[in-house]
Amino acid sequence: MRSLYGEAYEEYMDKTGMFFPFAVASRLRFVTGWIPTPGLKNVLVPIFIVIVVLGTGFVGRALTVHSLLFTTEKNLTLLPILPEDAKYSTKVLDGIIHSRAT
Repeated sequence: MRSLYGEAYEEYMDKTGMFFPFAVASRLRFVTGWIPTPGLKNVLVPIFIVIVVLGTGFVGRALTVHSLLFTTEKNLTLLPILPEDAKYSTKVLDGIIHSRAT
């Protein structure tokens, strides 16, 4: 493209972001400014995006799982819908386990 369009394409590349709109990309230069070559940047930026997205997912899952009020007994887990129902979890689990035993 550079050989075909020359300096006009260079100016276009300077004004256009590759992965994000230029207004966003220009604010993120502090993140990618340390990467020496554009080719390496084209490889590292998508990898970085994937890592951030997956990391956010795992952190969100961990926060969600640890905030749930579930009760587990003998390979059976009870998850109350309302926080007020948590006080009945042990009784309900005991009833289920005893009904399975008979």
